[in-house]
Amino acid sequence: MQSTPSPRSSESECPYQLYSAKLELIYSFVNSSLPGGWAIPIGILIILSFPPLFGHELVDIMVGVVWGVWKGFLIASAGHLLGEIANWFVFKYWCTGRSKKYEQQKLAYACLSTVVREGGFLAVLIIRYSAIPGHLTTVIFSVCGINFWTYLLANILSLPKLFITVYVGVAADSNSESKSSKIISIAVIVVGALITIGAARWTFSRMDAARPILVEERRAARAARKGELGGYQPSGANGSPTSTPLLMASGPKTYAPPSYPPPPRS
Repeated sequence: MQSTPSPRSSESECPYQLYSAKLELIYSFVNSSLPGGWAIPIGILIILSFPPLFGHELVDIMVGVVWGVWKGFLIASAGHLLGEIANWFVFKYWCTGRSKKYEQQKLAYACLSTVVREGGFLAVLIIRYSAIPGHLTTVIFSVCGINFWTYLLANILSLPKLFITVYVGVAADSNSESKSSKIISIAVIVVGALITIGAARWTFSRMDAARPILVEERRAARAARKGELGGYQPSGANGSPTSTPLLMASGPKTYAPPSYPPPPRS
C-alpha cells in the first residue's frame, strides 16, 4: 500500500513553491488591489530615512521580489533619494547645534566630520559607497557644512549600490537554476561587496589619520583653558572640584593683618 506524503514532508520538499506563492499573493495585492501600490515602499523608505529607524535593505529586497530588477531599482532609488533629502533638511536646520556638542564629546564622530569637511565631494561620494548606512551619513553631511547640491550629486551617483539589494530579491524569487544566472548573481554580490569594503577601508584610514591631530588639538584646548583660569582647581576627597577659589602657581598666600599709623600724641 502506497503511503501518501505528509504535509510536513511536502512542505520540506518544495519550500520555494510555497515561498513563490506567498510572493505572488503580495504582488497581486499590491498591483491589483492598489493601483498606486508602488508608492507604498517609497513612503516606507522615506519614513525609515530618519535615524534611529532602519530596515531599508529589507524593503529593497521585497521591492526586487515584487517588481523585478529595473522597476524595483527605480522605486527603491526614489524612496531613498526623497527620504534622505528630507532627512538632510531636518537635521540641517534643527540639529546643527546639538551635533556640534556631540562632536566635542565623541572622538569617532569628530574624526568622520573632519574627513568630510576636508575631503569635500570625493569624500562624500566614497563614504556613500561605504558600509555606513546612507541615512546616517546624510545626517553627518548636513551638519558638517556640506553644500546641498554637492550632497545631492553624490547621493545620485551612489544610487547604483541599491541595485545589489534589489537584485538579491530578484534572485531569491527566481526559479531559474541555470549556470549563467548563478554566475551573474554571484558576480553582482561580489562586486558590490568589494566596492563597499574598499570605500569603508578608505574612510576608516582617513579617520585614523585625523585621530591624533584631533587628540592633540583637544589637549591644547584644555591646556589653554587651564591657563586662562590661572592655575588648577583643587579636588575634594572624591575627586570632585571643591568650592574654594583657584590657587595660584606660587602657592597659597599667608594672611598678614593690615598695619595702621600710630595715634598722634596729645
